[in-house]
Amino acid sequence: MIRSLLVALCFTLSFNLLTAGDKEVIDSLHLVLNNSTGINRVNVLNRLSELKIDSDLEQAGHLAQVAVDVANEEDYPEGKAIAYKNLAIFFAKKNNGDSSTFAYLSALNYYESTNKLNEIASIYNSLGITLMNAGRYSESLDYLVKGLVLRQQLGNNIKIGGSYCNMGIVMEYLHEPKQALGYYLKSYEYLKGGENQRYLSNVLMNIGVVNFTLGNYRKSNEFYSEALVIQIQNDDRYGLMNLYMNLGNLSMKTKDLSAAIVYHNMSLTIAKELGDRKSISGTYINLGDVYSNKMGMHEKGLEYLEKGLKIAKTVHNKEWENTAYRAIAETHYITKNFEKAYLLEKQYATLNDSLVKANAKLQIVKSKAVLQMQRDKLQENYKKLAESDKGQVTADNRLLIVVGCSGFLILVLLVLYLKEKRHL
Repeated sequence: MIRSLLVALCFTLSFNLLTAGDKEVIDSLHLVLNNSTGINRVNVLNRLSELKIDSDLEQAGHLAQVAVDVANEEDYPEGKAIAYKNLAIFFAKKNNGDSSTFAYLSALNYYESTNKLNEIASIYNSLGITLMNAGRYSESLDYLVKGLVLRQQLGNNIKIGGSYCNMGIVMEYLHEPKQALGYYLKSYEYLKGGENQRYLSNVLMNIGVVNFTLGNYRKSNEFYSEALVIQIQNDDRYGLMNLYMNLGNLSMKTKDLSAAIVYHNMSLTIAKELGDRKSISGTYINLGDVYSNKMGMHEKGLEYLEKGLKIAKTVHNKEWENTAYRAIAETHYITKNFEKAYLLEKQYATLNDSLVKANAKLQIVKSKAVLQMQRDKLQENYKKLAESDKGQVTADNRLLIVVGCSGFLILVLLVLYLKEKRHL
């Protein structure tokens, strides 16, 4: 099965990268924390939690929870809201969607009573992403749209582009590539010419992925090539890894097998460098499929496929595992090892059934999301109609005023004329 990777989310959850300077700040803050009390203690705990979110996740979560408790004791709602935001990021990184959602909603409860629109928009966006990752696509779109509306009011093009990008990713998950493409192109319009080229390259890659899905291979290659230039310039290792895999998949589809091998090997090198076992697994399986089932190098292909299957099982990636079973079974059929092929086909069929059931659940969710979108569109139309009616009433009122004034002027002129006539 040819796979195209959806790139990482645009503007996800504001994670920090720890620098040498941050380490010095952390050491200083720990000294301050020992002697801090009250509101100041909450602020120090929150800052430490933010700084540690990437370097020591468990400690960051613990500090955020302590900050919530101290903020409660001190009746410090803003400090409590910041602590809940940090907790939400902690739970998101732990893949605990329900707890992350609760924490974001707790933070939102405070911020919606303020005029801090940037914070509200950011939480809406993060909530949308968290709900997307939990498969709650209809709710995800609701919050992403709310965030987009606020960002449009604030006029930050980069963040508006990020909202459109995330909405496109939701539509990708819902298997609605045309709608996804529409959102990605809007994102591209807001991001092009901006300072953050990394975000732009993510959107370009996503546009390439959707065009690949729609069978527009030339267009896909154009956008991949544009993204590649940016990612090489910025040395975006994760982005390059995904892009090389996508270019490999595109080359497989267009039957340029030599290029497919080169791209997949380049992706594999970076995946090993990053320690990304899911990507290592997928690249091994893709390479195995090319060597064995496209080029007839069965022994070499099976070696890659078996490696990929083993890693897919350890990282619990059912889709790659399923792909590996199918590719290995195909190899055994080609080499006339029918007994092995049959057994692997059974494993493939069993696993595929579970994935089909999961997809059926997705279709139910998708239907709900589509209904939600239709409802939102209907409400939007009602709003436009109401505005149109209001405009029409205003126009009618203006017409009545004009007619009334004209009639009054005519009456006045008639009276004056009659008076003048009497005097004559």
